[in-house]
Amino acid sequence: WFPGTERDSVSVEHYGYKRLLEAVTHRRTASFYKDSRFWLIEDEFFGSGEHKLTSRFHLDSGLEARSDGERVQVHDPATGHKLFICPLDLTDSADLESQYTSRDYGQKMQSTSASWTIQTSVPAKLRWAIVPVCTDDDESRRLQVVTQLQGALID
Repeated sequence: WFPGTERDSVSVEHYGYKRLLEAVTHRRTASFYKDSRFWLIEDEFFGSGEHKLTSRFHLDSGLEARSDGERVQVHDPATGHKLFICPLDLTDSADLESQYTSRDYGQKMQSTSASWTIQTSVPAKLRWAIVPVCTDDDESRRLQVVTQLQGALID
């Protein structure tokens, strides 16, 4: 956990793929940029070899999701607010999959997850911008941060 004045970040990783012949470690870092009001999600895969990598974003029940080929738009019909999940390194559209969400033991509600899958060699890094858009926000102006990120994150 790395709190800051301009952004807060958290990094987590797991070793569940160490059992593979060519082991992989997955680290996800989520950074919230306070002034611009967006999250940068970075999935890093460490190891060696060719692998099928899937990055998934689970959504809560009651939210509507659609992919326009470029990004995933999540809409909350109760508030009118939107959230855009925008891949910064991939050109393929997301798969929207029917899933379940549980808020309590024995409770199961229909939900959706958005996922991107790529066949690539590791080490690898995949990044997304998650941009919230409130009902009184200018949507195209809010999404300009994605274009700026795509130009700035080339490494």
